[in-house]
Amino acid sequence: MKYPYNELIEFKGEGDLIVDKINHNKKHNRLYINKTQYFENISEDIYKFEIGGYKVLEKYLKSRKKGKKEKLTYDEITHIKKIVKSLEETLRISTEILDKRSEAISEF
Repeated sequence: MKYPYNELIEFKGEGDLIVDKINHNKKHNRLYINKTQYFENISEDIYKFEIGGYKVLEKYLKSRKKGKKEKLTYDEITHIKKIVKSLEETLRISTEILDKRSEAISEF
C-alpha cells in the first residue's frame, strides 16, 4: 500500500489569523483554525497523527491559542506546512516498512 503524498498544502480564508477553534473537516480535508480560515489538503490521517499521545498539529495550534490573541505569522503558517510534509513522509515510510514486514512474514 502506498501512502498518498500531498504536494499542495494551502492556507485559505479571510479573517484575523487568530487560532480560536481548531476543527478538522474530514469531507473536505480542511484543518480550520477559526470559523473562516483553514489549511487545505490536510488528510484525517495527518490530523490524527500522534506522537507521545498528542495529535501533533492540534498540539501545536493549541499552544498558539492559550489565552493569546496573537495572529499566526507567515513564518508560523510556513512552519505548519513543513510539519504536515514531515508527517506525510513519516506516514509514507511507516506504511512502506509495514508492507515490507508483512511480505517478509508471509514468506515464512
